[in-house]
Amino acid sequence: KSSSKPSTKRNPSKKKASSTSTDNDLIAAIRGKSLARREAGFDSLMAGLEDRYGGGGSGNKKKGKRNKKMDGDINDDEFEKIQAKLMKNKRK
Repeated sequence: KSSSKPSTKRNPSKKKASSTSTDNDLIAAIRGKSLARREAGFDSLMAGLEDRYGGGGSGNKKKGKRNKKMDGDINDDEFEKIQAKLMKNKRK
């Protein structure tokens, strides 16, 4: 039996090449957005840490209160008071 319709075959390689190009473009766009989002997240994290802990410093700075009385020598009476207080807290 012969067919009266002319044979029209599609060229699948052209369609596949076009589809592959489109797919690659889509994949590249997704990866680009993902990378940008990841970098923005990291930048946000670092900015938050810098705000909280004071960023960019040398790291040698110690924060906190320093008791000026404790800088020099203390007399024996003060020492005994402090030692008694510490021993009392230790027993608790």
